[in-house]
Amino acid sequence: MRAETPTKTISAVMGLAAFAIAMIAGWAALNPLDTILSRAIVAMVVCYAVGQVLGWAATKAASEHMTRYRADRPIPKAEAPKQRNPDDAQDPRTPREPDTPDAPAPEAEVSRAAA
Repeated sequence: MRAETPTKTISAVMGLAAFAIAMIAGWAALNPLDTILSRAIVAMVVCYAVGQVLGWAATKAASEHMTRYRADRPIPKAEAPKQRNPDDAQDPRTPREPDTPDAPAPEAEVSRAAA
């Protein structure tokens, strides 16, 4: 997303909101249509300009915050995992040695399960 996109969005929303509010307020006050439209267009232009300034300031503040956040929290470089030598690989058909001396041997577990 480009940097000016939030600025354009904020200013457009503010301008259209001002236009709508001015139209509703003019109709509620029973003003003539030419007065309502002229005031609504002026409100839209003024609020669009104010939205440009506010959108630019918000975009600038967010950009500075993201830059500072990235500088404070760099992504660590990941080391490549060591490649295992195929000769070191355990053959799945051979029983593994128990990790602890108290653990029963795999053959004992098989004979116990068959009984």
